[in-house]
Amino acid sequence: MIDSDAALQQSRIEMFLDKWLPLVGLGDWDMYHVFNRDNVVHGADGSLTQAAVTPQWPYMEARFEWNLTMIAQNDDDSLEEVVIHELCHCLVDETAGGGDNEEHAVTMLARAFCRTDRQGVIGA
Repeated sequence: MIDSDAALQQSRIEMFLDKWLPLVGLGDWDMYHVFNRDNVVHGADGSLTQAAVTPQWPYMEARFEWNLTMIAQNDDDSLEEVVIHELCHCLVDETAGGGDNEEHAVTMLARAFCRTDRQGVIGA
């Protein structure tokens, strides 16, 4: 991925982070982001993934890795859901314990946030 394409994907991610961090109550967290263009972001199960986050909820910190090559394949609605999904990991990490249950919970939360936003309820 060339620099201009990587910069575009990073700005798309940052646009949704700027929108959603305060809405989901994570505006006070310290967030660290790694924007990777080489398809080397792996999830907890070791598989290649679009994004991964390691929340440290006791310290209100999180480290995100973004796979810009895979992110580029998303339209804006899909990318927004990916960003919210990763943020939701921060919300549930304290109690979720990882695994399929956590993935299901954050997927459902992300979809609910997106649906609510697209219906004009958020920010109304």
